[in-house]
Amino acid sequence: MQQTSRASADTSWLGTPFSIIIACLNEEDTIIECLERLAQSAPEAEILVLHGGKDQTCELARTFARSHPNVIPIQNENDCGKGSAIKAGIERASFDAMCQFDADLQFETWRG
Repeated sequence: MQQTSRASADTSWLGTPFSIIIACLNEEDTIIECLERLAQSAPEAEILVLHGGKDQTCELARTFARSHPNVIPIQNENDCGKGSAIKAGIERASFDAMCQFDADLQFETWRG
């Protein structure tokens, strides 16, 4: 089923628009660097940040989103773990093509 894009993404380098889901818990020390790397590597992608913790991760993502409208911070009020957060991200994603990324910077980002 083809979804209508709510984001104005041009991911022509990939060939299809996509959403990146970041399910995170208390990642205030790394979320900005993570978002900077993703915004540079995939500037056209929709980035959903689902935060279920009690620290400032979601607020930091909101501040970042002010200058990056494709970043969508979501406070996951009923946090039931990473799997549940990813499922919530899938439900909110604008595109059929999606990937999941960890906010703790355990993976390198790059642009192909």
